[in-house]
Amino acid sequence: MSFYSSWYLFVVITNFDYQLQLWINAVVIAVFVGIALNASVEYSNFSRMNVRLFIIPFAVSSYTGIVRGNDFFLIFPPDPVESVFGLICCVLVVTGYYLYLVKSNG
Repeated sequence: MSFYSSWYLFVVITNFDYQLQLWINAVVIAVFVGIALNASVEYSNFSRMNVRLFIIPFAVSSYTGIVRGNDFFLIFPPDPVESVFGLICCVLVVTGYYLYLVKSNG
């Protein structure tokens, strides 16, 4: 799990928006952009890369909808405590993942 996906999940969980229209728009944008991105690359079979080309547009469009109007500074929540807590959580998740990889490979 990457730092970016950890940060996305933290912000979505702490600032969840219940507007169905936001999530529908994110899915529609992800489908259109994902199809266009998949059409521009050549793969011999369906792979993790193909899925990522759909997930990234979904994450970007839903994140934009969540932070809009909430006084975020770039990607950071307006509350500095929440930002620091989110960064600490992300570092812990990524560190735990890499420790797991090292333990499982050695």
